[in-house]
Formats: sequence, C-alpha cells, structure tokens
Amino acid sequence: FVFYPETIPLADALAALGEQAGVPIVVTPDLQDVPVNPCVFRNLPLRSALDLLLRQWPVTGYGYEVLSEHILVRAR
Repeated sequence: FVFYPETIPLADALAALGEQAGVPIVVTPDLQDVPVNPCVFRNLPLRSALDLLLRQWPVTGYGYEVLSEHILVRAR
C-alpha cells in the first residue's frame, strides 16, 4: 500500500475513488471539504475501503448507500 504525506478534501479524491471502484461515488455538499488521507490498497474489497474511508474522518454519523447508478456517502 501507499500513503500520502497530507490530507486532501474528500471532493478531490472522488474521481479516483470512483475509478477504482468502477462506479461513481457521490457525497452530500456538507462532506466535500472533509479531510481524507489518500492511500492505495491493493485487492481490498470495496466495502472495506469505504469503511476505512469513513472511519478516518473527524466527523461521525455518516455512512454510504449503494444505489443503481452510484454510491452515495451521506448522513445516516
């Protein structure tokens, strides 16, 4: 795996996340600026990757919903 030295806004990571997942990932406007630590894991199930992403945040009460056209990250 590869770690990056600083956080970036979640909105800046969405294109890469969606490309890796094979499905677009969309977040509600209140989450676009949440800082994330970009990293690369290989052979990690999508569910595990999303759970790791959500657990690193300095905010709580968020989850994701798998819809037919995208994955929506939102408040629970």
